[in-house]
Amino acid sequence: MIGKTIGNLRIVSELGRGGMGIVYLAEHKTLNKKFAVKSLSPALTEDPRFRERFYQEARNQAVLDHPNIVQATDFFEDNQEFFFVMEYVSGQDLGKIIGTKGCLPEEEALSIFKGVLEGLDFAHNKGIIHRDVKPPNIIIDTSGRPRIMDFGIAVMFGSQRLTSTGTTVGSPWYMSPEQITRPQDIDHCSDVYSAGILLYEMLTGDVPFDGKSEFSVKEQQVNAPRPDPRTKNPEIPVQLSKIILKAIEKDPTRRFQGCAEFLDYIKEYEAGKVQPPEPSRKWLMVSLAAIAIVGAGVALYTIFFQPPRYDTGERLRQARKAAALLMAVGSKEAAILCRQFVEIDVIRDNLEIAGTVGERELEEKYKNQIRDKVLNIRDGLSKYNDTIEKLAAIEESVVDAQLGHYLKSLKSLEKRSLSADEVAERVRIGRIVRRHTRKIADSGGNVDKAGMRRACMTR
Repeated sequence: MIGKTIGNLRIVSELGRGGMGIVYLAEHKTLNKKFAVKSLSPALTEDPRFRERFYQEARNQAVLDHPNIVQATDFFEDNQEFFFVMEYVSGQDLGKIIGTKGCLPEEEALSIFKGVLEGLDFAHNKGIIHRDVKPPNIIIDTSGRPRIMDFGIAVMFGSQRLTSTGTTVGSPWYMSPEQITRPQDIDHCSDVYSAGILLYEMLTGDVPFDGKSEFSVKEQQVNAPRPDPRTKNPEIPVQLSKIILKAIEKDPTRRFQGCAEFLDYIKEYEAGKVQPPEPSRKWLMVSLAAIAIVGAGVALYTIFFQPPRYDTGERLRQARKAAALLMAVGSKEAAILCRQFVEIDVIRDNLEIAGTVGERELEEKYKNQIRDKVLNIRDGLSKYNDTIEKLAAIEESVVDAQLGHYLKSLKSLEKRSLSADEVAERVRIGRIVRRHTRKIADSGGNVDKAGMRRACMTR
Protein backbone atom coordinates (compact mmCIF):
# COMPACT_ATOMS: atom_id res chain seq x y z
CA MET A 1 0.00 0.00 0.00
CA ILE A 2 2.94 2.37 0.70
CA GLY A 3 3.55 4.54 -2.37
CA LYS A 4 0.14 3.79 -3.87
CA THR A 5 -2.17 6.64 -4.93
CA ILE A 6 -5.88 6.49 -4.15
CA GLY A 7 -7.89 9.38 -5.50
CA ASN A 8 -5.82 12.49 -4.82
CA LEU A 9 -3.95 10.91 -1.92
CA ARG A 10 -0.52 9.27 -2.03
CA ILE A 11 0.12 6.80 0.79
CA VAL A 12 3.37 7.71 2.55
CA SER A 13 3.65 5.42 5.58
CA GLU A 14 1.74 3.34 8.10
CA LEU A 15 0.61 5.09 11.30
CA GLY A 16 -1.02 2.20 13.12
CA ARG A 17 -3.25 -0.86 13.03
CA GLY A 18 -6.60 -1.54 14.67
CA GLY A 19 -9.31 -4.17 14.84
CA MET A 20 -10.92 -3.12 11.56
CA GLY A 21 -7.99 -1.99 9.45
CA ILE A 22 -4.83 0.06 9.03
CA VAL A 23 -4.30 3.83 9.34
CA TYR A 24 -1.89 5.41 6.89
CA LEU A 25 -0.26 8.81 6.54
CA ALA A 26 -1.09 10.28 3.13
CA GLU A 27 -0.25 13.45 1.21
CA HIS A 28 -2.73 15.27 -1.03
CA LYS A 29 -1.26 15.56 -4.54
CA THR A 30 -2.36 19.14 -5.17
CA LEU A 31 -3.00 20.68 -1.74
CA ASN A 32 0.38 19.76 -0.27
CA LYS A 33 -1.38 18.73 2.94
CA LYS A 34 -1.17 15.58 5.07
CA PHE A 35 -4.14 13.40 5.98
CA ALA A 36 -4.72 10.20 7.95
CA VAL A 37 -6.40 7.49 5.87
CA LYS A 38 -8.05 4.51 7.53
CA SER A 39 -8.63 1.48 5.30
CA LEU A 40 -11.05 -1.31 6.04
CA SER A 41 -9.24 -4.64 6.16
CA PRO A 42 -9.75 -6.57 2.87
CA ALA A 43 -10.86 -9.57 4.93
CA LEU A 44 -13.80 -7.56 6.26
CA THR A 45 -14.97 -5.81 3.09
CA GLU A 46 -17.01 -8.86 2.08
CA ASP A 47 -19.03 -8.69 5.29
CA PRO A 48 -21.81 -6.07 5.08
CA ARG A 49 -21.82 -5.71 8.89
CA PHE A 50 -18.23 -4.50 8.95
CA ARG A 51 -18.72 -2.27 5.91
CA GLU A 52 -21.71 -0.63 7.63
CA ARG A 53 -19.82 -0.20 10.91
CA PHE A 54 -16.89 1.38 9.05
CA TYR A 55 -19.27 3.74 7.25
CA GLN A 56 -21.01 4.51 10.55
CA GLU A 57 -17.67 5.52 12.09
CA ALA A 58 -17.11 7.99 9.25
CA ARG A 59 -20.65 9.38 9.54
CA ASN A 60 -20.40 9.76 13.32
CA GLN A 61 -17.10 11.57 13.13
CA ALA A 62 -18.25 13.75 10.22
CA VAL A 63 -20.94 15.45 12.33
CA LEU A 64 -18.53 16.15 15.18
CA ASP A 65 -16.94 19.44 14.18
CA HIS A 66 -15.20 20.32 17.43
CA PRO A 67 -11.64 21.41 18.30
CA ASN A 68 -11.21 18.44 20.67
CA ILE A 69 -12.31 15.81 18.14
CA VAL A 70 -10.31 14.60 15.12
CA GLN A 71 -12.19 15.76 12.03
CA ALA A 72 -13.46 13.47 9.26
CA THR A 73 -13.02 14.80 5.73
CA ASP A 74 -14.02 12.06 3.28
CA PHE A 75 -15.21 8.49 2.78
CA PHE A 76 -14.93 6.61 -0.49
CA GLU A 77 -14.53 3.26 -2.23
CA ASP A 78 -11.65 2.56 -4.60
CA ASN A 79 -11.29 -0.76 -6.43
CA GLN A 80 -13.59 -2.51 -3.93
CA GLU A 81 -11.61 -1.13 -0.98
CA PHE A 82 -13.09 1.30 1.54
CA PHE A 83 -11.27 4.36 2.89
CA PHE A 84 -12.07 6.89 5.59
CA VAL A 85 -10.08 10.13 5.45
CA MET A 86 -9.36 12.27 8.53
CA GLU A 87 -7.25 15.28 9.32
CA TYR A 88 -3.72 14.32 10.29
CA VAL A 89 -2.88 15.35 13.86
CA SER A 90 0.81 15.49 14.69
CA GLY A 91 1.34 14.46 18.29
CA GLN A 92 1.38 11.50 20.68
CA ASP A 93 -1.44 9.43 22.07
CA LEU A 94 -2.20 9.81 25.77
CA GLY A 95 -1.53 6.13 26.45
CA LYS A 96 2.10 6.51 25.39
CA ILE A 97 2.46 9.70 27.43
CA ILE A 98 1.18 7.96 30.58
CA GLY A 99 3.38 4.95 29.80
CA THR A 100 6.43 7.21 29.64
CA LYS A 101 5.69 9.62 32.50
CA GLY A 102 3.56 7.49 34.81
CA CYS A 103 1.17 9.78 36.67
CA LEU A 104 0.89 13.27 35.21
CA PRO A 105 1.18 16.49 37.21
CA GLU A 106 -2.27 17.64 38.31
CA GLU A 107 -2.20 20.85 36.26
CA GLU A 108 -1.24 19.00 33.07
CA ALA A 109 -3.76 16.20 33.67
CA LEU A 110 -6.67 18.57 34.30
CA SER A 111 -5.78 20.74 31.30
CA ILE A 112 -5.96 17.67 29.04
CA PHE A 113 -9.01 16.26 30.78
CA LYS A 114 -11.11 19.42 30.44
CA GLY A 115 -10.63 19.28 26.67
CA VAL A 116 -11.66 15.60 26.63
CA LEU A 117 -14.85 16.41 28.58
CA GLU A 118 -15.67 19.27 26.21
CA GLY A 119 -15.28 16.99 23.19
CA LEU A 120 -17.37 14.20 24.75
CA ASP A 121 -20.08 16.65 25.80
CA PHE A 122 -20.27 17.94 22.21
CA ALA A 123 -20.62 14.37 20.91
CA HIS A 124 -23.32 13.59 23.49
CA ASN A 125 -25.26 16.70 22.48
CA LYS A 126 -25.15 15.35 18.91
CA GLY A 127 -26.59 12.08 20.22
CA ILE A 128 -23.36 10.05 19.94
CA ILE A 129 -21.88 7.83 22.68
CA HIS A 130 -18.19 7.01 22.14
CA ARG A 131 -18.17 3.71 24.13
CA ASP A 132 -14.37 3.36 24.01
CA VAL A 133 -12.92 6.33 25.90
CA LYS A 134 -9.33 5.40 26.82
CA PRO A 135 -5.83 6.96 26.61
CA PRO A 136 -4.83 5.43 23.21
CA ASN A 137 -7.95 7.02 21.66
CA ILE A 138 -6.87 10.51 22.69
CA ILE A 139 -4.01 12.18 20.85
CA ILE A 140 -2.28 15.22 22.30
CA ASP A 141 -1.25 17.54 19.47
CA THR A 142 1.93 19.62 19.40
CA SER A 143 0.15 22.53 21.12
CA GLY A 144 -0.94 20.28 24.01
CA ARG A 145 -4.59 20.10 22.94
CA PRO A 146 -6.34 16.73 23.36
CA ARG A 147 -8.15 15.32 20.32
CA ILE A 148 -10.57 12.41 20.64
CA MET A 149 -10.41 9.84 17.86
CA ASP A 150 -11.60 6.34 16.94
CA PHE A 151 -15.39 6.46 16.92
CA GLY A 152 -15.41 2.95 15.43
CA ILE A 153 -17.80 1.51 18.03
CA ALA A 154 -19.69 4.72 18.82
CA VAL A 155 -23.49 4.65 18.55
CA MET A 156 -26.28 7.15 18.16
CA PHE A 157 -28.78 7.29 21.04
CA GLY A 158 -31.64 4.94 20.21
CA SER A 159 -30.04 3.62 17.00
CA GLN A 160 -29.66 -0.03 16.13
CA ARG A 161 -26.43 -1.52 17.48
CA LEU A 162 -24.26 -3.19 14.88
CA THR A 163 -22.91 -5.78 17.31
CA SER A 164 -24.61 -9.08 18.03
CA THR A 165 -27.10 -9.15 20.87
CA GLY A 166 -25.31 -9.65 24.18
CA THR A 167 -21.88 -8.84 22.77
CA THR A 168 -19.85 -6.29 24.68
CA VAL A 169 -17.54 -3.92 22.85
CA GLY A 170 -14.89 -1.65 24.27
CA SER A 171 -11.87 -2.06 26.54
CA PRO A 172 -12.63 -3.85 29.85
CA TRP A 173 -10.31 -1.57 31.87
CA TYR A 174 -12.47 1.44 30.93
CA MET A 175 -15.95 -0.11 30.60
CA SER A 176 -18.81 1.02 32.78
CA PRO A 177 -20.64 -1.72 34.73
CA GLU A 178 -23.74 -1.27 32.54
CA GLN A 179 -21.66 -1.60 29.36
CA ILE A 180 -20.69 -5.05 30.64
CA THR A 181 -24.01 -6.22 32.06
CA ARG A 182 -26.45 -4.64 29.55
CA PRO A 183 -24.43 -3.41 26.55
CA GLN A 184 -27.51 -2.82 24.40
CA ASP A 185 -28.97 -0.32 26.87
CA ILE A 186 -26.39 2.33 27.76
CA ASP A 187 -26.38 6.11 27.53
CA HIS A 188 -23.89 8.99 27.83
CA CYS A 189 -23.33 8.21 31.53
CA SER A 190 -21.26 5.22 30.38
CA ASP A 191 -18.78 7.66 28.80
CA VAL A 192 -18.79 9.65 32.07
CA TYR A 193 -17.62 6.50 33.88
CA SER A 194 -14.89 5.82 31.31
CA ALA A 195 -13.76 9.44 31.55
CA GLY A 196 -13.55 9.05 35.33
CA ILE A 197 -11.23 6.08 34.91
CA LEU A 198 -9.20 8.09 32.41
CA LEU A 199 -8.68 10.87 34.98
CA TYR A 200 -7.88 8.26 37.65
CA GLU A 201 -5.17 6.82 35.40
CA MET A 202 -3.69 10.20 34.47
CA LEU A 203 -3.29 11.09 38.16
CA THR A 204 -2.09 7.68 39.43
CA GLY A 205 -0.39 6.11 36.42
CA ASP A 206 -2.63 3.04 36.79
CA VAL A 207 -6.22 1.92 36.24
CA PRO A 208 -8.49 1.24 39.25
CA PHE A 209 -9.32 -2.33 38.19
CA ASP A 210 -6.86 -4.83 36.71
CA GLY A 211 -6.47 -8.59 36.55
CA LYS A 212 -4.98 -11.55 34.72
CA SER A 213 -7.93 -11.89 32.34
CA GLU A 214 -10.63 -9.73 30.79
CA PHE A 215 -13.20 -11.69 32.80
CA SER A 216 -11.48 -10.73 36.05
CA VAL A 217 -11.39 -7.06 35.07
CA LYS A 218 -15.05 -7.03 34.02
CA GLU A 219 -16.09 -8.72 37.25
CA GLN A 220 -14.28 -6.03 39.24
CA GLN A 221 -15.89 -3.27 37.19
CA VAL A 222 -19.30 -4.68 38.11
CA ASN A 223 -18.73 -5.85 41.71
CA ALA A 224 -15.52 -4.52 43.30
CA PRO A 225 -15.59 -1.40 45.51
CA ARG A 226 -14.19 1.76 43.94
CA PRO A 227 -10.58 2.24 45.07
CA ASP A 228 -9.67 5.70 46.30
CA PRO A 229 -7.03 7.11 43.89
CA ARG A 230 -5.21 8.54 46.93
CA THR A 231 -4.11 5.01 47.88
CA LYS A 232 -1.94 5.02 44.73
CA ASN A 233 -1.05 8.71 44.78
CA PRO A 234 -1.42 10.33 48.21
CA GLU A 235 -0.69 13.75 46.68
CA ILE A 236 -4.12 13.85 45.04
CA PRO A 237 -6.26 16.32 47.03
CA VAL A 238 -9.28 14.89 48.87
CA GLN A 239 -11.77 17.00 46.89
CA LEU A 240 -10.37 15.87 43.55
CA SER A 241 -10.43 12.26 44.73
CA LYS A 242 -14.12 12.63 45.63
CA ILE A 243 -14.87 14.00 42.17
CA ILE A 244 -13.20 10.98 40.56
CA LEU A 245 -15.05 8.55 42.84
CA LYS A 246 -18.39 10.18 41.96
CA ALA A 247 -17.63 9.77 38.24
CA ILE A 248 -16.99 6.03 38.68
CA GLU A 249 -20.05 5.22 40.77
CA LYS A 250 -21.41 1.77 39.86
CA ASP A 251 -24.94 3.16 39.63
CA PRO A 252 -25.14 5.57 36.65
CA THR A 253 -27.83 7.64 38.41
CA ARG A 254 -25.29 8.55 41.10
CA ARG A 255 -22.61 9.75 38.69
CA PHE A 256 -22.36 13.17 37.12
CA GLN A 257 -25.31 13.25 34.74
CA GLY A 258 -23.20 14.38 31.82
CA CYS A 259 -19.72 15.54 30.89
CA ALA A 260 -20.83 19.18 31.24
CA GLU A 261 -21.64 18.64 34.93
CA PHE A 262 -18.36 16.73 35.37
CA LEU A 263 -16.52 19.66 33.75
CA ASP A 264 -18.28 22.18 36.01
CA TYR A 265 -17.02 20.33 39.10
CA ILE A 266 -13.47 20.25 37.75
CA LYS A 267 -13.55 24.00 37.07
CA GLU A 268 -15.04 24.72 40.51
CA TYR A 269 -12.37 22.55 42.09
CA GLU A 270 -9.66 24.53 40.28
CA ALA A 271 -11.26 27.77 41.49
CA GLY A 272 -11.27 26.45 45.06
CA LYS A 273 -15.06 26.60 45.31
CA VAL A 274 -16.07 22.98 44.94
CA GLN A 275 -18.11 21.28 47.65
CA PRO A 276 -17.94 17.52 48.22
CA PRO A 277 -20.10 15.93 45.50
CA GLU A 278 -22.99 14.36 47.35
CA PRO A 279 -26.05 12.52 46.02
CA SER A 280 -28.68 14.93 44.78
CA ARG A 281 -31.64 15.82 47.01
CA LYS A 282 -33.86 13.91 44.62
CA TRP A 283 -31.69 10.80 45.02
CA LEU A 284 -31.64 11.26 48.79
CA MET A 285 -35.44 11.50 48.97
CA VAL A 286 -35.82 8.45 46.75
CA SER A 287 -33.34 6.54 48.92
CA LEU A 288 -35.15 7.49 52.15
CA ALA A 289 -38.48 6.53 50.63
CA ALA A 290 -37.03 3.21 49.50
CA ILE A 291 -35.64 2.53 52.97
CA ALA A 292 -39.04 3.30 54.50
CA ILE A 293 -40.83 1.01 52.05
CA VAL A 294 -38.32 -1.80 52.55
CA GLY A 295 -38.58 -1.40 56.33
CA ALA A 296 -42.36 -1.58 56.21
CA GLY A 297 -42.21 -4.60 53.91
CA VAL A 298 -39.84 -6.44 56.25
CA ALA A 299 -42.10 -5.71 59.20
CA LEU A 300 -45.23 -6.99 57.42
CA TYR A 301 -43.36 -10.04 56.16
CA THR A 302 -42.16 -10.81 59.69
CA ILE A 303 -45.63 -10.43 61.18
CA PHE A 304 -47.72 -12.28 58.61
CA PHE A 305 -45.54 -14.63 56.57
CA GLN A 306 -42.44 -15.71 58.43
CA PRO A 307 -42.83 -19.13 60.06
CA PRO A 308 -43.34 -18.59 63.83
CA ARG A 309 -40.58 -20.94 64.96
CA TYR A 310 -38.03 -18.73 63.17
CA ASP A 311 -39.29 -15.37 64.40
CA THR A 312 -36.09 -14.65 66.28
CA GLY A 313 -33.87 -17.25 64.62
CA GLU A 314 -30.51 -15.65 63.94
CA ARG A 315 -29.43 -18.70 61.94
CA LEU A 316 -32.30 -18.33 59.48
CA ARG A 317 -31.76 -14.59 59.12
CA GLN A 318 -28.12 -15.17 58.29
CA ALA A 319 -29.02 -17.95 55.84
CA ARG A 320 -31.48 -15.69 54.03
CA LYS A 321 -28.95 -12.89 53.84
CA ALA A 322 -26.26 -15.24 52.50
CA ALA A 323 -28.66 -16.80 49.96
CA ALA A 324 -29.74 -13.38 48.65
CA LEU A 325 -26.14 -12.24 48.26
CA LEU A 326 -24.96 -15.47 46.62
CA MET A 327 -27.95 -15.49 44.27
CA ALA A 328 -27.09 -11.96 43.10
CA VAL A 329 -23.36 -12.76 42.71
CA GLY A 330 -24.04 -16.06 40.95
CA SER A 331 -26.46 -14.39 38.53
CA LYS A 332 -23.90 -11.74 37.60
CA GLU A 333 -21.19 -14.38 37.12
CA ALA A 334 -23.52 -16.52 35.00
CA ALA A 335 -24.55 -13.52 32.87
CA ILE A 336 -20.90 -12.64 32.16
CA LEU A 337 -20.13 -16.27 31.27
CA CYS A 338 -23.09 -16.44 28.90
CA ARG A 339 -21.91 -13.28 27.15
CA GLN A 340 -18.45 -14.84 26.78
CA PHE A 341 -19.98 -17.82 24.96
CA VAL A 342 -21.89 -15.51 22.61
CA GLU A 343 -18.77 -13.43 21.93
CA ILE A 344 -16.59 -16.46 21.22
CA ASP A 345 -19.10 -17.63 18.58
CA VAL A 346 -19.00 -14.20 16.91
CA ILE A 347 -15.19 -14.28 16.87
CA ARG A 348 -15.21 -17.81 15.38
CA ASP A 349 -17.47 -16.56 12.58
CA ASN A 350 -15.00 -13.72 11.93
CA LEU A 351 -12.12 -16.23 11.98
CA GLU A 352 -13.90 -18.29 9.34
CA ILE A 353 -14.35 -15.19 7.14
CA ALA A 354 -10.67 -14.27 7.53
CA GLY A 355 -9.63 -17.83 6.62
CA THR A 356 -11.87 -17.84 3.55
CA VAL A 357 -10.26 -14.69 2.14
CA GLY A 358 -6.74 -15.70 3.19
CA GLU A 359 -6.13 -12.86 5.65
CA ARG A 360 -3.49 -14.60 7.78
CA GLU A 361 -2.72 -11.70 10.10
CA LEU A 362 -6.40 -11.26 10.93
CA GLU A 363 -6.76 -15.02 11.42
CA GLU A 364 -3.98 -14.94 14.03
CA LYS A 365 -5.62 -12.00 15.78
CA TYR A 366 -8.96 -13.83 16.03
CA LYS A 367 -7.23 -17.00 17.25
CA ASN A 368 -5.59 -14.97 20.03
CA GLN A 369 -8.96 -13.46 20.94
CA ILE A 370 -10.48 -16.95 21.14
CA ARG A 371 -7.65 -18.10 23.40
CA ASP A 372 -8.29 -15.11 25.67
CA LYS A 373 -12.01 -15.89 25.80
CA VAL A 374 -11.29 -19.53 26.66
CA LEU A 375 -9.12 -18.38 29.58
CA ASN A 376 -11.83 -15.91 30.65
CA ILE A 377 -14.40 -18.72 30.63
CA ARG A 378 -12.09 -21.00 32.63
CA ASP A 379 -11.52 -18.33 35.28
CA GLY A 380 -15.18 -17.37 35.30
CA LEU A 381 -16.35 -20.98 35.72
CA SER A 382 -14.03 -21.44 38.68
CA LYS A 383 -15.53 -18.42 40.46
CA TYR A 384 -19.06 -19.43 39.47
CA ASN A 385 -18.62 -22.96 40.85
CA ASP A 386 -17.33 -21.55 44.15
CA THR A 387 -20.46 -19.41 44.42
CA ILE A 388 -22.80 -22.29 43.49
CA GLU A 389 -21.16 -24.61 46.03
CA LYS A 390 -21.74 -22.06 48.79
CA LEU A 391 -25.34 -21.59 47.66
CA ALA A 392 -25.90 -25.38 47.56
CA ALA A 393 -24.82 -25.62 51.21
CA ILE A 394 -27.79 -23.47 52.31
CA GLU A 395 -31.15 -25.04 53.13
CA GLU A 396 -33.09 -25.62 49.90
CA SER A 397 -36.29 -23.94 51.09
CA VAL A 398 -34.36 -20.77 51.96
CA VAL A 399 -32.71 -20.67 48.53
CA ASP A 400 -36.04 -21.24 46.79
CA ALA A 401 -37.65 -18.45 48.80
CA GLN A 402 -34.83 -16.05 47.92
CA LEU A 403 -35.08 -16.99 44.25
CA GLY A 404 -38.78 -16.13 44.41
CA HIS A 405 -38.00 -12.74 45.94
CA TYR A 406 -35.30 -12.12 43.35
CA LEU A 407 -37.62 -12.91 40.42
CA LYS A 408 -40.35 -10.70 41.88
CA SER A 409 -37.89 -7.83 42.23
CA LEU A 410 -37.00 -8.21 38.55
CA LYS A 411 -40.65 -7.95 37.58
CA SER A 412 -40.94 -4.67 39.48
CA LEU A 413 -37.88 -3.35 37.60
CA GLU A 414 -39.68 -3.98 34.31
CA LYS A 415 -42.12 -1.21 35.18
CA ARG A 416 -39.40 1.25 36.22
CA SER A 417 -36.08 0.87 34.44
CA LEU A 418 -35.67 -2.35 32.44
CA SER A 419 -37.25 -3.52 29.21
CA ALA A 420 -39.31 -6.71 29.08
CA ASP A 421 -36.50 -8.48 27.17
CA GLU A 422 -33.92 -7.48 29.79
CA VAL A 423 -36.13 -8.75 32.61
CA ALA A 424 -36.77 -12.01 30.74
CA GLU A 425 -33.02 -12.53 30.30
CA ARG A 426 -32.28 -11.87 33.97
CA VAL A 427 -35.06 -14.25 34.98
CA ARG A 428 -33.57 -16.91 32.68
CA ILE A 429 -30.12 -16.43 34.23
CA GLY A 430 -31.59 -16.63 37.75
CA ARG A 431 -33.20 -19.96 36.90
CA ILE A 432 -29.93 -21.27 35.48
CA VAL A 433 -28.26 -20.46 38.81
CA ARG A 434 -31.02 -22.22 40.75
CA ARG A 435 -30.87 -25.30 38.48
CA HIS A 436 -27.12 -25.61 38.93
CA THR A 437 -27.47 -25.14 42.70
CA ARG A 438 -29.96 -28.03 42.93
CA LYS A 439 -27.75 -30.24 40.78
CA ILE A 440 -24.70 -29.71 42.99
CA ALA A 441 -26.75 -30.03 46.19
CA ASP A 442 -28.22 -33.36 44.99
CA SER A 443 -25.25 -35.02 43.32
CA GLY A 444 -22.13 -32.95 44.02
CA GLY A 445 -19.57 -32.23 41.36
CA ASN A 446 -19.48 -28.92 39.55
CA VAL A 447 -20.67 -27.17 36.40
CA ASP A 448 -18.34 -27.90 33.48
CA LYS A 449 -17.77 -25.78 30.39
CA ALA A 450 -20.06 -27.86 28.16
CA GLY A 451 -22.86 -27.79 30.71
CA MET A 452 -22.57 -24.03 31.18
CA ARG A 453 -22.58 -23.46 27.45
CA ARG A 454 -25.71 -25.59 27.02
CA ALA A 455 -27.45 -23.67 29.77
CA CYS A 456 -26.44 -20.32 28.30
CA MET A 457 -27.33 -21.07 24.69
CA THR A 458 -30.65 -22.80 25.39
CA ARG A 459 -33.51 -20.34 25.08
